[in-house]
Amino acid sequence: MSLGDFFEHAQFLFDVGCAAQITSVCVRSMPEKQWVSFTTKIVLAPEAVLRDDAPSVLVDLPTFRVVRSVVAAGDAKTFLTEVANGIALRARLPRDVGHDIRFVNDNNTDAAPQFYEGPELYTRLQARDFGLPCAAWVHAAGGPTLGNYLPGADLALKRIDRQLAAQRTPFIGFKGLSRDLGLRARGFTRDYTGSVEFVAPFWTWIDAASATPAGELAVGVSSQIDALAARVTLAVDPVEMPRMAEKRLLPLTAGEWKVETSAPATRRLLRLMTRAPTVLSLNFDGESIQQERVGAGNLRVLAHQYNDDLDLEMLRKKLFGENSDLFEEGVAQLLHLCGFAAEHIAGKREAVDVVAFAATDDVLFVECTLRELDMKKLDKLAARARSFEDMMERRVGEEGGHVRRALFMPVRRKAVAAATLEAVEQHGVMLVCKEEIELIIEMALRGEPPTMVLSEISLAGRERIFETHPKE
Repeated sequence: MSLGDFFEHAQFLFDVGCAAQITSVCVRSMPEKQWVSFTTKIVLAPEAVLRDDAPSVLVDLPTFRVVRSVVAAGDAKTFLTEVANGIALRARLPRDVGHDIRFVNDNNTDAAPQFYEGPELYTRLQARDFGLPCAAWVHAAGGPTLGNYLPGADLALKRIDRQLAAQRTPFIGFKGLSRDLGLRARGFTRDYTGSVEFVAPFWTWIDAASATPAGELAVGVSSQIDALAARVTLAVDPVEMPRMAEKRLLPLTAGEWKVETSAPATRRLLRLMTRAPTVLSLNFDGESIQQERVGAGNLRVLAHQYNDDLDLEMLRKKLFGENSDLFEEGVAQLLHLCGFAAEHIAGKREAVDVVAFAATDDVLFVECTLRELDMKKLDKLAARARSFEDMMERRVGEEGGHVRRALFMPVRRKAVAAATLEAVEQHGVMLVCKEEIELIIEMALRGEPPTMVLSEISLAGRERIFETHPKE
């Protein structure tokens, strides 16, 4: 696909004066001493929406840099064209960057990147890899590996990893860097194939959709660029034998929406009568960008409430009480209510506390602790997860699936020591604090699928790291 195709699809953002936020991991090529993009993403939006870090160089090492900056609206389209032709000019970057960034197709030539994907419409869930809450058009190109750019690449990577851990930024090592900068959940290795990605988000998404006890459908739609609202509609379509009179197409600017305006997004709320199950489709210029299926509430939660825990008070006592065994049991119950196949492994064996399957190839290993972090728990969690991954790989003859690791603590994230956060990062574990547990309860009540629960708590935890442990 040509760059012109991407510009055509992204025109709706250029119409509202979009800028371009570049996040680039760069390596210093040898012997030319040029900075070459290892992996880069460029996100389009008005400057008020984009995040502009100060300083622009987040990691500054002799052979490894991380740059995040915003290119002004008037230069955005020219800037994308230059990147597609192989270079980001220092004149368009903040002064503290101080150099051009080269983009090449492979290690052996200076040819510009060859775009091989897009413009492709990524769903809201796919766009989470970019740290975005909404669907987006994405244009992607291949890039270099580290092999020819870092002499003694294996030793250089180990040295960079140690240096990253000493930085004042919130991330620890390569995996933390990848997660915190939204550069996909992939570790950096010698044979990692980098990429250039242009991202044009719609900045509008369905943030809530659930059935009420009165039989109504409650819908919430958020937008960070409200100027685009006039181009968005919501289609309501009952699944089973729908009648034409039941199908509805609601413009976001229609008067029946209740509008709440507060930074950083404008939220529209609506209640309407319809039959369950119902499919909601959020449409931009007549094309669907997000779909949600809403049933008659979450049946697992309804069954739990029916059995003498109407307001989930008993579950909350387990989750936020002082009994460690009940806390483990409550975490397993909560994951079950969210649609996981969850097992609480009781007793004092050398096993993790909870095992939960979001899908047949997506497993969550969980350790639980009330207050103090026991490093043995993290060691055990990481070892068990690695062992199970190896076993799955042997069973199926190839990479068999993904084992996520989580530590549940029923305390506010602000109360968690920085040393605990670092230890969790070093073990590749997702920390789930009281804020995320409350979020999971809300998602269970809405009937969100397990994959969305994992994505949401991972993103929420990452954002709160910046809030509670900001860069010095």
